[in-house]
Amino acid sequence: IKMMFVFGIILDPLLGTLSIFLGSFIALPISLLLLYKNKEKVIPFGPFLLIAMAIIYFTKLTPEAVVNFLTFK
Repeated sequence: IKMMFVFGIILDPLLGTLSIFLGSFIALPISLLLLYKNKEKVIPFGPFLLIAMAIIYFTKLTPEAVVNFLTFK
């Protein structure tokens, strides 16, 4: 919760929410691989959120671009 609060301040609340979804898509194949290979049951989600936030921050994505993409404009 605290980390997502900081993401919302740094990026934007909409982009902070987008980082949750992007982090989930990044974490899915890696977590499936770790589950299959090592039988890991607990995989931290924070690093994947940080990677997603860095991708959004360094690509300079704007909330308007996200809304335009979602509404197909």
